[in-house]
Amino acid sequence: MSTGLKIVLLIIFLAAAVVASFYLFLGIRKDHNRFLYARRRLKDAKREEFDGFLKERIEGEAARAFSVIFVEFNAAKEFKDNYGENYYAWALGSIRERIASVLPKGSKVCLYEYDTYAFMIDKELSQEELAELAAQCISKAHVPVPCGRRKKQRDIPDLIIGAELYDVDDVDMTVEEFLRNIEITLAVSGRKGLNDFTVFAKQLLENSADYHYYRELKDAINANEFTLYFQPICNLFEGDVIAYEAMLRWNHNELGALLPENFIHVIERSGDAGWVGRWAYEQMIIGYRNFLKMHPNTRIAFSMNLSIRQLSDPKICDELYKIAVKYGVPVEGVCFEIPESAILGRNVMLAENIEKLVQCGFMLAADGFGLEPNAVARLGERRMFDWVKLNERFTHTVQNGDPDIKNMQALLEFARLGNFLVIAQDIKDAMTEEFVRRIGIFCGQGHHLGDPQPIEKYLNRAETVIVKQ
Repeated sequence: MSTGLKIVLLIIFLAAAVVASFYLFLGIRKDHNRFLYARRRLKDAKREEFDGFLKERIEGEAARAFSVIFVEFNAAKEFKDNYGENYYAWALGSIRERIASVLPKGSKVCLYEYDTYAFMIDKELSQEELAELAAQCISKAHVPVPCGRRKKQRDIPDLIIGAELYDVDDVDMTVEEFLRNIEITLAVSGRKGLNDFTVFAKQLLENSADYHYYRELKDAINANEFTLYFQPICNLFEGDVIAYEAMLRWNHNELGALLPENFIHVIERSGDAGWVGRWAYEQMIIGYRNFLKMHPNTRIAFSMNLSIRQLSDPKICDELYKIAVKYGVPVEGVCFEIPESAILGRNVMLAENIEKLVQCGFMLAADGFGLEPNAVARLGERRMFDWVKLNERFTHTVQNGDPDIKNMQALLEFARLGNFLVIAQDIKDAMTEEFVRRIGIFCGQGHHLGDPQPIEKYLNRAETVIVKQ
C-alpha cells in the first residue's frame, strides 16, 4: 500500500472518528438534558387532586407550610381563536415547562381552569422568597416561543400571576378561604397590569368585595356576554363614513342589555377598567382587521374611548401598540378618544402617556370638549390631536335654540389652522344636522346618522375616505 493511500485512509479514519465523537457528544448531552428534565418534571394533577393536596396541608392533622403560584393566561379565548387550538395548547405547555424549571424539586402542578395553571411549592418560603420566585416565573415564561421547523418566534399569552403562602400558624384557615385569597390576589394583579405578579397580603382583604365583581366580569367575557358595537362618524357634506367608534355593551344574563353608562362607572370604581378596557380594545382591533380584509384600500379609522384611569397606567401605551402589531393593524388608523380634562390638564403621567401615543403613531381625539373661552384658547396651544369631539351639550343647545356660536367660530378657526376635525355628537334629527353643517362643522355622529351595530353590519360597505394625511 502506497504512502499516499495510507495518508488518505488515515485522514478518512480521523474524520470518521471526529464525526462519531461529535454525535456521541450530542447523544450524551441529550440524555443528560433528559435526565435533568426528568428530575424537575412535574406530573399534572387533576383539580380535585390538587384541592386534596391543599386540604391535607391546611386542614389535616399535621399541617405543613407551603406556597402556591397561580398563572392566569390573559385573553386566552382570543389567543386560541387567533392562533388555533393546537398552537394554544403547545404555547401553554411550553410556559408550564418553563415555570416548572424554576420551581423547587417536589412541586406540583394542575391545569386549574382552562386558562389558569396552579403550582404548589411544597416547602416553607418567606414573602420575599415567594415574590422572587414569582418574578422568576414572569421573566422565564414571558418570552416568545420558537415554533415550527424554522423556529420562528411566535407570541405567547400575556400572564397574570398571583402567589400565596400558607403558614402553619394560620390554624383557623380553611381551604375555601385560602382559595378565595388567591382569587383576590389574581384580581389585584390583573388590575396592576399584564405580566406582573402580586403576593397575597392581609390588607388585600379590605377590597375582597371587589373580587365578586371581578369574577362576574371575567365570567361574562368567557360567556360572550360582552360585545362591541360600532357607530359611524360621518362627513356631513359628502355623506361618507370617516370612522367607526367602538362602544361596549354587556348582555347581562339577568339584567338584559346594559349600556356603558350603566356599568362603566362601576368598572372604574372597582379598578377593573384596565383589563376590561384591554379586552375591549383587542376586540376592536380584531374587528378593524376583519374590516381591512374586506376593504384593503380603505383609510377609515376605528376609535375607542380611553379613560383617565387607563391613561394613568405607565404600561398602557406599550400594551396598546403591541396588540395592534400582533393583528397587523396600522396604528395610524386607530384613534383614542381622551377626555378633555386629560388633554388640557397638567397631570405629568397623563401628559407623558398621551405623548407616547402620539409617538407610536396613534390618532387622538379630545372627547367631550366644551366651548368655554379658556378651553378653546388652550386647545389652540395643543397640536397633538386629530379630532375634537364636542360635548353633547352643544347639540342639545342647538335643539333648544340657544347654541354658543361665538366660541364655536373660534374653535372652527383653530381647527382650520391646526388641520383637525371638529365632530358634533348626539345628532338626533335632521334639523340639528342641518344647523351644525351650516355653521361649518364638517363631521357628526348620532342616531340620526347611524345606530351602533355589530361590525358585521358594515363589512360589505365600501367607504374609502382618507381621514389622516
